[in-house]
Formats: sequence, structure tokens, C-alpha cells
Amino acid sequence: MGTRQHPNLHALGDLVNLQPTVNYAEQLNQVSLASWGPRTIPDYQVLFVIEGKIELRLGSHRYVLQAGDSCLYGPHSPHQLATLTANTSFYSVHFQWHGDSVDPLHPAHGIREISLEHALQEPTTYTLDLWDSNVIHFPPVFRLPSLGPLFVPIVDEYREQQPGYSLLLRAHLIVLLTTLARSQIVQQTQMERKKIAPALEAISASPQQSWTVQELAHLCGYNPTYFADLFRELTGQAPKVYLLQARTLKAKQLLLSGAKHADIAEALGYGSVHYFSRHFKESTGLTPSQFRMTTER
Repeated sequence: MGTRQHPNLHALGDLVNLQPTVNYAEQLNQVSLASWGPRTIPDYQVLFVIEGKIELRLGSHRYVLQAGDSCLYGPHSPHQLATLTANTSFYSVHFQWHGDSVDPLHPAHGIREISLEHALQEPTTYTLDLWDSNVIHFPPVFRLPSLGPLFVPIVDEYREQQPGYSLLLRAHLIVLLTTLARSQIVQQTQMERKKIAPALEAISASPQQSWTVQELAHLCGYNPTYFADLFRELTGQAPKVYLLQARTLKAKQLLLSGAKHADIAEALGYGSVHYFSRHFKESTGLTPSQFRMTTER
């Protein structure tokens, strides 16, 4: 996945080195119409609509958020929020991507009211580096209803502030942000991976089959050489390596389900239990019994 040029692009750094700090977290329930801004904030804000509708003006753009929608922006993005319905409920979390401390620093001191003219500047796009050298873009508005429950422990910890709460806030926020990053990975790769979707589906459905590059290329309608290069570009692996990893993953699932080694070897197309065990150890560094932490029955 390559990065696209954007006039206001801000790099957030590396996901694996993420040390976020929650500065404020609350569930807001508005029974009457309300608005905030135009303004800038000193940190980042992620908002999730539980009920009702919220209008977000971000630069020259206008968005209407409904239940299940979220928005994300930072100190580089002038914005204005307004509820559009009388009964509106939403989660709001202010945070820093890389905090010097785990202790919350309330954002109120750094919120600045601005002119409408200033608010019309283009919004900032945020990028995050991943563990596989790829980069993802965070859109200002996205729909991810499953994100809602992840706000609950953050809000609860911030409200109660029991001993050790700041560390738990960081842990819960890492889960939320990583889940959001994962959703963007899926979305950004879906379109690109459609090019090799038939091959990926075939490997997933039948990892026990000894698929050749020619067979997989034929499923996608490509020349084998072109297919192999494209497959490596989109997955980071050669087709054979990807197939072996898919087979190992299936073996792990079967081992954890309690299946016998002989049954797994047969199901995944290995010629013998010995060959299966040898391949599994080459792939994972553990024998099947060590992985399951049991002896074969």
C-alpha cells in the first residue's frame, strides 16, 4: 500500500511504538441542541455517536454523523461540532498518540476558539506506520459500529480514577486505536487484494492442496510470472510461502481444537505424521505437542 500525497499530511509514527495517553473521556448525553467551536484543540479527539445526529465541520467539509459513525481529528484541524437532534448521545475521548506520561492532561487549557474564516482551511490527513513497512491513512470520518463497546472501559476508568487507572486507560486506548488501525488495513487492502481474491480464497478453503503458481494464476486469469510478482507485492510473500503459512495456521487451529496429530496430517495432505510434525516445527519452532502443551493421546 503506497501513501497518497495530501496537502495537509501528518505522520503519527510507528504503531508498534505507540504510547498513547488519555486526557479526557466521557459519554455525553445532550437533551437539547448544542455546539462546540469553531475551535482547535491541543490534542487528538475520537468521537463515537451512540444515538442521534451530529454535524462535523472540518475545514471546508461538512459531515453528518449518525449512530455507529466516528470521527478523528487532531490539533492541526480547525473544526466545529453541533448536535442536530434533541436527544444525542456520544462518546468523546481526547488523547495524545505519544504521551510523555500516562497521567491525563485535561485539554480544556488548550482549546482555542477561532474565526470561521480560519476554520475553512483544509483538514489534516493522518498516517500511521505499520509493522510490515506499510502505511495507513486515517479518514476524518468512518463507520465502525463495533468500535462503540471499546469506549466503555475508557470512560469508566476515567470517571472512577481508581489506583492504576492511568495505565488501564492507556491499555484500553491501545486496544481501541489498534482495532481502528486494523479496520483501515482491511479496507485499504480489500480493493487491491480483489485482484488475487480467487487465489486467496482457494488457499483459505483448501490449504491442504498443493497449489502451484500456474493453478493459482489461472484462477485469477493472469500469466504465472505476472501473478507471482503481483501476489508478492500485495501479500509480501511468494505464493508457496503464503500457502505453507495458511497450512500452518489451519494446523494450529486443529491442534487447539483437540484433533489428533494423525487426523491433522491426513486433513492437511501430509504424507505422514512425521512429515507433518517436521514441517510444523520448521514453521513455528515447536513440535505439535509442545504447541498444544500436551502429549499425543
